[in-house]
Amino acid sequence: MEFVFRLSDYGDPALDSEAARLLEQRLAGMAVSGSTALSYEQQLEQRLEAQSRRAAPGVWRWVDRLRACAAEGQERRRRRIYGAVLLALGVFLLVPGLAEPGSPVLIGAGVLGTVYGSLLVLLTREKRPSPPPASCQREAAKLLEQRRGTDWSGMEGRLCVDGSGLSADLAGKREHISFGEMTGAFESEQLWLLVCGGERAILLQKKDLIAGEAEKFLPYLWENITSQGSNR
Repeated sequence: MEFVFRLSDYGDPALDSEAARLLEQRLAGMAVSGSTALSYEQQLEQRLEAQSRRAAPGVWRWVDRLRACAAEGQERRRRRIYGAVLLALGVFLLVPGLAEPGSPVLIGAGVLGTVYGSLLVLLTREKRPSPPPASCQREAAKLLEQRRGTDWSGMEGRLCVDGSGLSADLAGKREHISFGEMTGAFESEQLWLLVCGGERAILLQKKDLIAGEAEKFLPYLWENITSQGSNR
């Protein structure tokens, strides 16, 4: 299998936040493992998932959606629904309670249901995600500055990922990175982030992929990173 990229301009402003989020994912992965090296169990788990994603990408798209729904939190959804019901019930009781001749019991129940329901709805509403750490934002800016400082329209920038690893040919300057040197790979809407040795990070744009299937790229990376990493 082979994936070929022809590098182009990194000028899209949306890449700044995406790159910072990817670097945050890398930090989270390092915190879980305690180091850049993966344990044998983690390597095995990631290798099995990578192979499964290659075999059934459609199933894994549904799995990822279900995980996203679960991340929202079942308890929060239940409280929000309960709050909406109490709010509606409170209004329903309050209206006839205020009508002539008036009913203190209905008014009290209506006010209580309206206030408590409103609080539940407001307190369980979705919060905006917190911004990435400042360190990730600085590193993302540095990575993108390097890419944006190059006039890709005036030079040949080509990168290939195959069974031997990653090979880059940038204006006649060639470089090769084996899968054994890679320690992680992450994905966002427009980008892939490849981590090498825990220190170096390579950003690739999905729009630059000219050969190979985008949905198979990340599983292919993890399959080879974990299989060759286990021999380190």
